[in-house]
Amino acid sequence: MQKGAIKKINKIGILAGDFSDLSGATDFIVAFVDALVRTSEGREVVVIMRTKRSQNAFNRLRERYMPQGSDEGWRGGLKRLKDAGLPEVPVLVCYRKDAALARLCKQHSVEIVGPFTRPPKSPLGIPWFGYHYDFQHKHLPDNFTAKAREGRDRSILRLLSHADTIFVNAKAVREDAQKFFPGKEEKITPLSFSASAKLEWFRTDIKIAQKKYGLAPKYFLISNQFWIHKNHEIAVEAFANVKRDHPDLELVLTGSTNDHRVSDRLGTLKNFISNHGVEKSVRILGLIPKLDQIAIMRGAISVVQPTSFEGGPGGGSIFDAISLGVQTIVSDIPVNREISSLVTQFFELNNSEDLERAMRIALASKPKPVDVDLLISEGNARREVMGNEIWSAVEQC
Repeated sequence: MQKGAIKKINKIGILAGDFSDLSGATDFIVAFVDALVRTSEGREVVVIMRTKRSQNAFNRLRERYMPQGSDEGWRGGLKRLKDAGLPEVPVLVCYRKDAALARLCKQHSVEIVGPFTRPPKSPLGIPWFGYHYDFQHKHLPDNFTAKAREGRDRSILRLLSHADTIFVNAKAVREDAQKFFPGKEEKITPLSFSASAKLEWFRTDIKIAQKKYGLAPKYFLISNQFWIHKNHEIAVEAFANVKRDHPDLELVLTGSTNDHRVSDRLGTLKNFISNHGVEKSVRILGLIPKLDQIAIMRGAISVVQPTSFEGGPGGGSIFDAISLGVQTIVSDIPVNREISSLVTQFFELNNSEDLERAMRIALASKPKPVDVDLLISEGNARREVMGNEIWSAVEQC
């Protein structure tokens, strides 16, 4: 079918299991499925979990009667997805081979499947769509080996060449595709910002979460992976200066503390914190349960996002903060400017003095009352826009 022609899709398969290993990826695919379900209008959405174990009759019986022999990989992934808010939809399981996926889709009348971050190696017999996170390796090449950069280039070129359509999280990513792979960007659909809080998030108990982790009443929050491009050091430097006038203030850091590209990332950051004399006031909590993170976020003075690069506006923490009505302080890189009307304050990238200024303003400001009904309504509207964008793109494949 030529691009632009409309074909009614009755059933779409979502490879949600492929996004269940990293918290940011999990949040993305949960939002993706949620948006589709909200706007399905009678169309069926199914989640597909791919397993390393062949789903033949013997192994299906083995999983039923011998749990110790089951493939915990896909089950663990599904639990993480559900914990992150995956809607109630049918779940299909198949072996992690393209032929097995093709059979599954045919058996269950799935008409289009994705998102793939890497193209399938053999034909599926139905259209498929892709997802590309970002072009960080082009903007920050020193964060990658030459081999890793070349591998990313090959992967995105294959995706751009073979996918029926591709989704990205920002206009900036589409612009990068146009810059680095000219002529291929017409397949790309940037998804609208779709921050949407769940009602249960507003029912989390802030004081219980603060007590659980031993937090001070007043704190700034950074909820990021500890990847080097997230620029935690800039925030620590700014915080150390602000703390001189606010001795009871804390800086709380949540998120995975690993970065495979940097040896002992956590140790290096801890040394930086210690050298600035704030080791007792910078609280490194690591990866914590989602609802604990949400409760801590709701109690924060502001969520700080010092990142030097993102594939989506603000990254996951600002996505959640905006949905909750929490103040935000965000680096002024172009992708973050895509949500300028929703961000409380911007600061100049890598400028700790400007971040310090923004933190002092946040400290001096009075908290605004939270209108839960309004925030839920705004989030629902954003999510429906995203869902309609996805359906429109896949029905033109």
